[in-house]
Amino acid sequence: NKFIIFLLIADFCSASLLLNEVMYDPVGADAGGEFVELYNSGTEPLSLSGVQIAFANGANGPDWQERWVGGAADSIGAGGFFLIVDNGWTGNADAFVNLDLQNGPDGIMLTRDGQYLDLLGYGPLQHEGLCEFIPHPGSGSGKSLGRKPDGNDSDVNLHDWFILDEPNPGVENFSQ
Repeated sequence: NKFIIFLLIADFCSASLLLNEVMYDPVGADAGGEFVELYNSGTEPLSLSGVQIAFANGANGPDWQERWVGGAADSIGAGGFFLIVDNGWTGNADAFVNLDLQNGPDGIMLTRDGQYLDLLGYGPLQHEGLCEFIPHPGSGSGKSLGRKPDGNDSDVNLHDWFILDEPNPGVENFSQ
């Protein structure tokens, strides 16, 4: 019984970390304008050590390519955001990497030490394993996809993600 309780607690803790907002097609050149925002919907800070963001080109199926891995110093506060941006980003961020997300149809996956946490698929995907149930159709140039409210996750991309005409990386997506 102690083992089952431990598994339930571990699952609850990891489930509080989600993808929360994604900009994959900024106006103009994508370099320096893409971002992925993580959100901790839990009541305790979380270490991001071992957390990974991977990208899959929808044309190639679930061929996941690592884009970012959290280090020992990376963490996210309770109810907080962690902003991962493309190299060349001009604002504040928590991590700078080569995101190279492409404009879709594609998938972005969040894992911790190989364990699935979250998945966003956008565009007319033809391969299974690139989205949660039904992909979001996509945002269009200069707009981002964000959860409403922050951290909402029904495991259906079409229902969880909304187009943000004004992207807001690192902060609340929609005022409550």
